[in-house]
Amino acid sequence: MNFERLNPLTGELASKTVAMQPSDIPAICEKAQSGFEAWSKQGPNNRHQWEGGY
Repeated sequence: MNFERLNPLTGELASKTVAMQPSDIPAICEKAQSGFEAWSKQGPNNRHQWEGGY
């Protein structure tokens, strides 16, 4: 299954991506957990920089 995003002005296809499948979830969770571990070791100033500096 694919998700398609249309340009609202022209109706033309703007982008297309493959939908996630239930079997993708374990690998996504593992990657998120490993990213969180690295992120959580950063101080607030470094996190602020990665979050866009708002």
